[in-house]
Amino acid sequence: YGACNFEQDLCAWTPSSNPKHFDWYRLSAKQIGLFYNGTNYPSKDTTTNNAYGHFLWAASDFRNSSVNKTSTLFSEIFLAYKYQ
Repeated sequence: YGACNFEQDLCAWTPSSNPKHFDWYRLSAKQIGLFYNGTNYPSKDTTTNNAYGHFLWAASDFRNSSVNKTSTLFSEIFLAYKYQ
C-alpha cells in the first residue's frame, strides 16, 4: 500500500480532470530533456538513480505559456489504523 515508483504507470495516483488545472506527466529525465528547454528538472529519478527512471512532472509552463495555474494529484485512500 502506498508504494509507487512510477516505473510502470501512475499506480493508484489520479491527476485532476479539471480542464483549468495544468497536467501531470510521467516522464524520465531523458524524455523531458528532449522537449523541455529549461534546466529546472531532475537529471535522474530516485528509484533507478539514472536518466531513464520515471517520475511525475508538473509544470505550469510545460507545453503551454500559462502561469499561476494549479493542479491536484489524488492518491488512494490511506486508513491510518491499518499502518500502526
